[in-house]
Amino acid sequence: MKQIRTLLLATAFGLWASAATAHHIAGSVVCTDTTPATPLSGVTVTLQGALNTVTGTTAADGTFFISLPTVTDTYIVTITPPAGLTITSPASGQYSVPIFANGVGGPDQFNDAHFQLTGCVTPPPTACWMTAGGVKFEPLANEFLAEVNTGNGPNDTWGGNVYPSCSAFPGDGGHWNHVAHRLKLHLNGQIQRVIECGNVPGTEPGTDSPECDVNFIHWEGWGTISPINGGNTGKKVPVYYEAKVEDRAEPGNLKGAKNQPDDVDRYYLKVWFLNADQTIGAPVPGFEFGTYAAPIQVTGGNLQLHCTSCD
Repeated sequence: MKQIRTLLLATAFGLWASAATAHHIAGSVVCTDTTPATPLSGVTVTLQGALNTVTGTTAADGTFFISLPTVTDTYIVTITPPAGLTITSPASGQYSVPIFANGVGGPDQFNDAHFQLTGCVTPPPTACWMTAGGVKFEPLANEFLAEVNTGNGPNDTWGGNVYPSCSAFPGDGGHWNHVAHRLKLHLNGQIQRVIECGNVPGTEPGTDSPECDVNFIHWEGWGTISPINGGNTGKKVPVYYEAKVEDRAEPGNLKGAKNQPDDVDRYYLKVWFLNADQTIGAPVPGFEFGTYAAPIQVTGGNLQLHCTSCD
């Protein structure tokens, strides 16, 4: 009885193994942006033959195994990449696989339909950091600041640094001040996070002094606003702000750039109140300078991007 049971089990296993390996196409789908590669699950795999079309999806480990009818056919194996991903291997983006009925004349299985993709990991933004110095000393801010001037003295003064030495750690990402004299308000930025460093479309990439491969920095921050010019300086209101600096030339202000618009540094800032739950509330009235796409021109001082220490 034991011999018969063993024989039956062995026979059954042999039949299962034969059925599992015959007439199929198998392979894998992975993203090679990481080491080791990241398996991609749930990717649709299509086997398009002259006689049949069969589909399947990849498992949690990125593999797929698709059974085929017992007929001779040539299948074009393709996948539907997830949004934003690009097939890098095979170069054609597909496999052409002949499958033969009963293995007569050729293989009845193919196990090497391996697809490699890229784009699953978003590259970090190009690193940079920024400092601002200028022509106007603002005692309240206790820093040398750049200024915007309409001919009647500074309307606004600002300055500080963002990610000093290309690090988010010192000073919680740096320190930014903007004194809006016309609003009688002082923004004291105490926590900052760089969103992106890059190049303004339509401008010459990078900067020359010091040499850097980008010409703008875009960041966000958290801090307070408080009254100035005799107001209650002890009254500080929590705010959130977004800012951008375009370093287009040296020194970069209107006078230094000889009134060439393309060579003038630019600056954008907008400030919002913070709600009690730390969500962003209403904009602070008037505390907005240009837009992200069209920052204001800098009439005095200098805004300087750096790429040192960013490796």
